[in-house]
Amino acid sequence: MTLRTIIITLSLAISTSAAAQNNHPQFANSGFEQWELFGTTPSTIEPVSWHSFMSLSGSGYFYFLLMSQQIEQSSFTRPESDGINSVRLYPRHVDIYGTEFTIPGIMTNGRIFFSDINFSSSSNYISTIRSDERFNTPLNSRPDSLTLWYSFRCDDELQAAAFASFIHGDVDFRIQADFSVSDPEMLTAAATAMLPRTSEAGVTELVWQRVTVPFIYTGTCTDLDYILAAAASTSNIEGSTGSEDLFFDDILLIYTPTLTTGQLDQLEYIVPLEASGVEIIVPFSITGTMSPSNLNAPANVVTAYISDKYGSFDNATALGSVTTDSIIIGTIPSELESGTQYRVRVESSNYPLTAADNGADIVVNHEGEEGLSHFDDIRILSNPVDDMLTVESLESITSITLYSLSGEAIATESFFDTRCSIDVRSVDNGIYIAKIICGSKTIIEKIIVKH
Repeated sequence: MTLRTIIITLSLAISTSAAAQNNHPQFANSGFEQWELFGTTPSTIEPVSWHSFMSLSGSGYFYFLLMSQQIEQSSFTRPESDGINSVRLYPRHVDIYGTEFTIPGIMTNGRIFFSDINFSSSSNYISTIRSDERFNTPLNSRPDSLTLWYSFRCDDELQAAAFASFIHGDVDFRIQADFSVSDPEMLTAAATAMLPRTSEAGVTELVWQRVTVPFIYTGTCTDLDYILAAAASTSNIEGSTGSEDLFFDDILLIYTPTLTTGQLDQLEYIVPLEASGVEIIVPFSITGTMSPSNLNAPANVVTAYISDKYGSFDNATALGSVTTDSIIIGTIPSELESGTQYRVRVESSNYPLTAADNGADIVVNHEGEEGLSHFDDIRILSNPVDDMLTVESLESITSITLYSLSGEAIATESFFDTRCSIDVRSVDNGIYIAKIICGSKTIIEKIIVKH
């Protein structure tokens, strides 16, 4: 690897590798690894940025009865997790004026409000609180879907848990007890899912499921100000059996990925026939979600391909690969035919995408190849050359470029004359490739510089 390649690699990686990752907004503490105290005893805790009845707000006697622990830190984690915690929601029996109620476990990134003994009352809701950063999640990008891992234990095999997430405009948006919304005119998108039972109640070997829930952008609002999520250990808030519990791990917003082939700094390559190939640097960029962190799959690999000499990728040649980064340092193989219409593009594995090509023709020539390097109407006056590389031709010479064996342009001059010279006094001793453009011909010759 040349010093130039190292410098280019470092500068591009520093400036663009962060963009190659998913840098769009996400739910805070989405793996439920961080927990904080919301009461006076060690058991009264909630996951950071997520809330249940310990941080309840409201009014009346019913409100005080509900302010109790129904969420806990769990050591059960989804398969192949890098974390050590998940979150568990569970129901609780409450006696109010002689009537027993079963309150399901509820969790939100907003805040729960309860003031009415009638569960379906409009006084009971979950809300974004814009004035308190603990109870809101700002958003400025458009997610395509969300994924999450869950495990739901219950005696009733027909019962389901529920999860919903709403993107909304600049308002203290509310989700009612039946998962309807109070401000439909401020709704931008919704992602809702019923979560079927995965295990019988009480079993110690949890069965986990990963689900993907698309956002449906049918709201009249187009703003992307906040996202409000809510989960309940039963989809029917008044129908809890009291036996169910619901576990969550690694909730992730998914953004539509894009893959773009960058522009190449170099579009002409000289491949010595005796060499295995020459180096080519292919930059690219990724936006959106590649290699989702909660997907148990190999990391995304981006591969650069070069077309045939006519620009077709039907039988493309792989140049090199990299695991989700910003640049590929590949090799143009020596067996590639000479041509002037090559193109390069990149493809990804996870998420599978094929980018458009680099947008400009690439010239590949071989030193010493028949039809390219030896003509009776042109001659090099001295080879080896000491100070000036001089070329004479019957037709006007338009340019001379000197390349290293790795394909790097060392010196270049433009002309319009039949006798031209290029200064090589500052060029190190060694073997180089000269590309001479003369009329309609491109001539490739090996040059030895010897001072």
